[in-house]
Amino acid sequence: MSTVMRPPADRRLTLLVTVAHPDDESFGCGSVIAAAAEAGWRVVVCCASRGEAGEDASGLYAEPGLLGVAREAELHAAASALGVEVVEVLGFADSGWSGPAPAHSLVEDLPTLVDEVSRMIQAHRPDVVVTMDPSGSDGHRDHAAATATMPRLVPRPRRRSSRPSTGLLAYTTGSCHAH
Repeated sequence: MSTVMRPPADRRLTLLVTVAHPDDESFGCGSVIAAAAEAGWRVVVCCASRGEAGEDASGLYAEPGLLGVAREAELHAAASALGVEVVEVLGFADSGWSGPAPAHSLVEDLPTLVDEVSRMIQAHRPDVVVTMDPSGSDGHRDHAAATATMPRLVPRPRRRSSRPSTGLLAYTTGSCHAH
């Protein structure tokens, strides 16, 4: 059984979750988000793209752009169910699995992505930042790009070596001292 650190009585702790696409927050770390929210943390999800290059298994979104709109709506609905207080969508293009990446996509514009995630860290002042670990992920190039921003912005990941890999990296920003 895991425990989530309770915030001090005089202030709420903030968890910032950074992901590449809508649904990464749920599949990647939905239980972490829900547990933090339940423990009283302020949870912010920063999603880099709308996921418009994802697979439309339903066949409902034949027009370009509609899948991204639908996936962003799903992101907001999932975030609400998980207890997320703020959802930030950065508006980068989804790079897709392979092939030429579109302009202003995560893999084509990493310096701007780093700047935007830095802006989210400054705006929300998180105690902990969680993102996906590219070595434990599915190999999607956008997941790797989203994760590549963190070492440039937050000095050290915290991992418990005695536990199996969760496929996530958690970075403390200095004000949170979890044991």
